[in-house]
Amino acid sequence: MARDQDRIFPLETRTPGYTTVNLTASYTIARQHLAQIFSINAYNLNNRLYFNHLSFIKNFAPEIGRGVRLVYTIRFF
Repeated sequence: MARDQDRIFPLETRTPGYTTVNLTASYTIARQHLAQIFSINAYNLNNRLYFNHLSFIKNFAPEIGRGVRLVYTIRFF
């Protein structure tokens, strides 16, 4: 969640507020000297068009839309 930014420098543009929904889950299978990690990240599930106020290119490029990332990691130790 981000509130609208209206206290700005005179040369800046105002940025509206927004709310996004992100989910992260992970499952680990641990063995002796080995760990397998399955992860899923889902971001901007409500597919909201929003602009990051701190970005220098906020007037030209919105933040990334809806997406899902699947990750498999194996660690030896």
